[in-house]
Amino acid sequence: MTGTNLPMKNKRVYDFEELRNAAEAVIEKSQGDLENSNTKFKGMLEELRVYQVELEMQKEELIRAGQELEEMESKYEALYELAPCGYLTLNSKKEILQSNKKAATLLGVSRINMIGESIVTFIASEDQPRLVKYYKQVKKVSTATGLKIHNHPPGVLYVELETHVESPNLKNLYYQTILIDCSERVRIRKRMDEQQEQLKMRVKELNDKNIALGELLGQVESGRSKIEKAVTFNTEKLLIPLVNRLRAKDNGKNTEALKLLEKNIKQIASQFGLKVSGSLIKLSTKEIEISNMIRAGFSSKEIASNFDISLKTVETHRRNIRKKLGIANKEVNLTSYLNAI
Repeated sequence: MTGTNLPMKNKRVYDFEELRNAAEAVIEKSQGDLENSNTKFKGMLEELRVYQVELEMQKEELIRAGQELEEMESKYEALYELAPCGYLTLNSKKEILQSNKKAATLLGVSRINMIGESIVTFIASEDQPRLVKYYKQVKKVSTATGLKIHNHPPGVLYVELETHVESPNLKNLYYQTILIDCSERVRIRKRMDEQQEQLKMRVKELNDKNIALGELLGQVESGRSKIEKAVTFNTEKLLIPLVNRLRAKDNGKNTEALKLLEKNIKQIASQFGLKVSGSLIKLSTKEIEISNMIRAGFSSKEIASNFDISLKTVETHRRNIRKKLGIANKEVNLTSYLNAI
């Protein structure tokens, strides 16, 4: 029995040692895996810590960017609200969606009452067709000027529109419209137009006056020429012959007086003259003298005595005068006719 039990004992010892070795190997391997696991875990932990720092930095950056955006938005909102020109956002129906203070002031209504209203209602009726046409034609950027605001107190206000079209999609259109007060410019332009019209009228009046003055000067010149001819004619045909007749009858008694008379007549004739009809120019000197006496109311007998001619000669002169004047064989009084021409 002793012999038979010994081998089994040795075999169990052999198995235990083998198991022990195997167990030690497993433990050794487990320790190696644990060390590797610890190393990987530490790496992941470190990586997570880096990620955490990065996230915190990104968070701070986002917070700072958000604060800057809020500041910028606040600044832009202040600029939008306090801008010297009006800003309107309109929908496709031209209804007001948004407005700043200046736009409300220009349109003469509070912002609460203007939201949802068509911009056309704030424009004077005479300019509404032009505004409707303007929005139909506007594509990207367009300008309309001199639109009159409806019932704006106090006085009349004119605005200039500049519109930018936005189309986020094909169905919806938005109009960003800028309103600029151009009242003073319109008033200045109107005053300039009125002054230009007044200037045109003034120029026309001056031209008319110049034409009238030219005509008047022409008449004066023509009259002066006629007077010169009349004076020459009267002097040569009437006065000088009369002086010569007086000199012939004087027999030298009043020679100096007649010379002085002739000289004075010539001096007066240089400035004044009697109106002489063109018809009388056809007459001879003797006939003009006789016509002048007939016009003065002298009878044929008186004329014959003055010229020392016979009554028959005077009648002959009368007939010649009527013939040259174109009234021969007409029942026209010679004295009346001579006074009429």
